[in-house]
Amino acid sequence: MDSYCTYEATLNLFTDIFLWQVFYIYTGVNEYDYKENFK
Repeated sequence: MDSYCTYEATLNLFTDIFLWQVFYIYTGVNEYDYKENFK
């Protein structure tokens, strides 16, 4: 049971990191496109 809880916690951690990376890249790309289009 403990190993399952550890697995779930690790999975949640990686999911949070993955979503944050996607959000960061997505907003970064939009910011870059905005600057390029409206110089």
